[in-house]
Amino acid sequence: MMTTTIWGTRQVKIPFIAGGGLGDGRGLLGALGMGADGIMMGTALLATKECPTNEKTKEAIVRASPDHPQLRHRVLASADPQAYAEVMAMRDEMPMDKWLSMLERVNLKDANWREAAGYDAPAPRSSGIVSQEDSLDAGLRMVSLTVAVIDHIPTVKELIDSIIREAEQILDSWEFLKTR
Repeated sequence: MMTTTIWGTRQVKIPFIAGGGLGDGRGLLGALGMGADGIMMGTALLATKECPTNEKTKEAIVRASPDHPQLRHRVLASADPQAYAEVMAMRDEMPMDKWLSMLERVNLKDANWREAAGYDAPAPRSSGIVSQEDSLDAGLRMVSLTVAVIDHIPTVKELIDSIIREAEQILDSWEFLKTR
């Protein structure tokens, strides 16, 4: 991400927003240090009191560990090549918004990408066996490795205030900045 951000800010003359795995002051400073003008937070905001997501999902985010094999695989692994090829072949067969939704679900390794996007074709048959790997709470299908920094369910104000406070504390601790 670092070289992409640096090169991107030199080439693109619009605000550059970093996203993915950001939810604390250290992540904010890292993104700004790489040239971003701001950050986008998904998972961190999903786990706030104001978010309309159900409480069970929010609690699952708090309990989630970034080293859970299924979460790690979903975030870090490539999409299934067959599903990717199938959705790419459908690009000109449907409205762009529907196709983009399908592509997003494939990239998120959602086994139910056809149903999630409203596609009517039958999904491949399942063996009906649910493994321990498949038991990750369904509410965690859309979260990132930001779960590593989420330990409670704050209000949005509390979340933003804590990110700013942490970033300021880190900046204050950097002695090399105090010499100027």
